This record gives sequence, C-alpha cells and structure tokens, in this order.
Amino acid sequence: MGSLGSFWQRTHEILIRLAVDLPPEAYWLPAAMLFFLAAAAIIDAYTGRVPDPVIFFGLMVIVATRGYYTDWEQSARYLMAGLGIALVLYAVNQFYYYAFKRDAYGMGDVKWTLLAIATFSIKPALIAWGLAAWLGLLWLGAAKLVRWSRRLYARHSGESEFLSVIRPRDHVHFAPFLFAGLLAGLYVCYLP
Repeated sequence: MGSLGSFWQRTHEILIRLAVDLPPEAYWLPAAMLFFLAAAAIIDAYTGRVPDPVIFFGLMVIVATRGYYTDWEQSARYLMAGLGIALVLYAVNQFYYYAFKRDAYGMGDVKWTLLAIATFSIKPALIAWGLAAWLGLLWLGAAKLVRWSRRLYARHSGESEFLSVIRPRDHVHFAPFLFAGLLAGLYVCYLP
C-alpha cells in the first residue's frame, strides 16, 4: 500500500509542477488538459480530423479555471499567446498554400497547439512542433520503406493486384506526433 501512496504523491507533485502559474489547488488541470489533447490526437490518428468540440471545450475549461484561480488578465495572456501563435501558423500555412497549392499542415493542428499553449505556455509547444516534425518525417520514411518492401515482395511473388489498392501517402496525421512532442516538451521545461 505504501507504493501506491508514494505513486500518488509523486503524481501529485508532477501535476503541481505542470500547473504553470496556477496555485497547487489546480493540480487537476494539467491532467484534464492532457486528457483533452490526447483525445484529440487519438481522434486525429483515426479520422484525420482534430475535433473542434474537444478543443473548444478544453479552451473554455482552461480559460475559466485560470480566471478563477488566478485572475482574468493572466488567463487572457495565455489565451492571447495561443491565439498569436495560431495566427502565425495560419499565415505560414497560407503562404505555403499559395506557393505549392496544398496545405503545409491542417488547421486542426493549429487549434490543438492553441489549446496546448493556453494550458502550458509557448516553450513546450515549440518543442512539440520541432520534435513532431522529426517524428512525422521518420513515420513517413518508415511507411515508404514498408511500401517499398511490399512492392518488392509482390514483384517476386506475383501478387501485383494486391499492390493496386496501396496508395502512397504523402501526408501524416500530425496531432499524435504533436502530443508525443508535447510530453517531451513538458518534461524538458517543467520536470528537470
């Protein structure tokens, strides 16, 4: 029973550290926001869409909780930081679209980042984007190797009709990689 108590105590300490600029009574908020961000990432992994209701409900919870526990000015600062970065990401995507006639990333990833910044600040979100880009590239490379090996196997075994249903994928559902990057960013920034 002692190990369960120490596990809860350690978890409580970690959640208090992750409750950036919040009093210790708000230790539950990082866990709730990580739940919303993880749910959105899982849904994105399966459907290719980051669900608006999950993100916007999470934004309402974080803004209201920050406003209640600290003050509304601080809550607005975190929200405005998230909105500012979201606007920059939107502008970058628009420039990319005008240049290459396709999106660089989905707007669901931008909304996901807005919630992450409103909850944990900019630094972990920047780490999340940097790490997620590399993880996404590794994922695309691994997928290409799998397709190449299937094509090679089919060529030598005569199963060419099997390959006609495999379409190359030139995009990745990014929110799961953002979530993995956010966990790493939170560890680097708040859990030394």
